[in-house]
Amino acid sequence: MIRMALRTQPYGTYPLERTDAFLSLDPTEKAAINYFIGMAVCKMVSERLLQTPWLLHVDVFRSEIPIDFLQGRSRPDLIGQGSNQRDWFVYECKGRTSPPSPQDKEKAKKQARRITAVNGRQCALSIGAFSFFRDSQLEFFWCDPIEEPLKSIEIGNAIVDWRYHFGPTSALLRSVDVDLNSFFTSGHTQKIENIDIEIGLHPKIAPTLHSKNYDEARALLLEMRDELKGTGYHLDGILVKAGPSWAKGH
Repeated sequence: MIRMALRTQPYGTYPLERTDAFLSLDPTEKAAINYFIGMAVCKMVSERLLQTPWLLHVDVFRSEIPIDFLQGRSRPDLIGQGSNQRDWFVYECKGRTSPPSPQDKEKAKKQARRITAVNGRQCALSIGAFSFFRDSQLEFFWCDPIEEPLKSIEIGNAIVDWRYHFGPTSALLRSVDVDLNSFFTSGHTQKIENIDIEIGLHPKIAPTLHSKNYDEARALLLEMRDELKGTGYHLDGILVKAGPSWAKGH
């Protein structure tokens, strides 16, 4: 979806811009794609700037959240736990076709402040994040919240199920009929031909993910933060390598 909507520029300071295919979509389709772009870019920036790749949708915590809060529209999208295992971050992720107004930013910040604490710890940051287009070029903006929250909730006794983080990788591999037993024990990468990427898992965590010990895999990764630097693996132990077609400006 992102590949259809974005392309690289061979010039200028902004590397990504909208494609003609994206511009031809109707408003409903554009809104859906902008939503996923907003989520993906926020996740990427969170890992790079906050060392927090562990983002889960707020619905994962539904057993600890009042049902009327989940059914309402004024709620954040994602909750993340930092690599130090102490800090929790809340994100409201927006994807838009145009730059956000001051009112848009204020609304996003208020949504992020609807959750103030997780497992008894005050959230370190509550972030309103926007991925948007300015003159067809992709930009990103985020900010921390105003001081006074609206009516908000605290999430207590949250048992985080990290399979929701690692599960999509396994699902993607199954979609191309990969021998998972071989993949999870080989330490090799797997080419996903139809989208021209390679997927890999760090050899130290692959066996734990294969046995579905997601908590153990995450504990190993937290100990391996320095070891992962410069290896191509992200902080969550997953490697994603784009093929040559991604470098083309179309």
